[in-house]
Amino acid sequence: MVYLMLKPKIDVFLYIWLGSIIQTIRILNAMNKEKATKKEKATKKEKVRCVFCNSPSHKMEHCNSAFNGRRESVDSGWCFLMDSERPKFEYLAANELRYIAYHYAAYEGAVHNWREKSTQQYNRKFRFRPVDLSLSKTQLIKELSRRWEGFQHVRDLCQNKPENPEPSDDDECPICLDCTETTYTFVLNISDWVKCDDRITTECKHSFCKKCWTTHIERNSRYTNTNHTCVSCPLCRHQIKVV
Repeated sequence: MVYLMLKPKIDVFLYIWLGSIIQTIRILNAMNKEKATKKEKATKKEKVRCVFCNSPSHKMEHCNSAFNGRRESVDSGWCFLMDSERPKFEYLAANELRYIAYHYAAYEGAVHNWREKSTQQYNRKFRFRPVDLSLSKTQLIKELSRRWEGFQHVRDLCQNKPENPEPSDDDECPICLDCTETTYTFVLNISDWVKCDDRITTECKHSFCKKCWTTHIERNSRYTNTNHTCVSCPLCRHQIKVV
């Protein structure tokens, strides 16, 4: 009897109580969402810092840090992969190791000039494997040492220069009658020897030494009606466009 009399009041109390709980939950969710939004905006506004000097004013590709006066020694052709002895990485700071790993050790099969663009075919051929710059100093030293050891076959190839071929009648310059020399140059970005001929072959298939060809252009070149500089081949008089 008492329960039946109090039931309407109890229902009203429970309805108000549940409504207040639901309203509190909604308020808390809205507050958490607002905090998350502010945090996300703050993260977006935060600039990415340079990996080498921790500066927010520039990206690592444009780092101008002096590395405490050691920038010149680190940045002036420090090609550790071709060194005959293992470099003493332990003497370098962590930011210097990251700089070297990023600029000089991105490839496992060649020494690539980081200022030049590369193709996907080149990256696959010479194994583009960037070093993880988030590694600790100890891990960076191990990784750079591993890459130096894996480059031994390239260093061995660099020590075995191909023999220069003996000059033949085909190597004779028809102007000065001297034989042009054929030499080989080791190119780091392809890890191989490249044949270098001291001669020029024209479009009419005649060959001359570079010195005689340059002198011939300086003395006999002329402008044509199409505003191009042309010169005649000394052997067949074929018109060759120079510029």
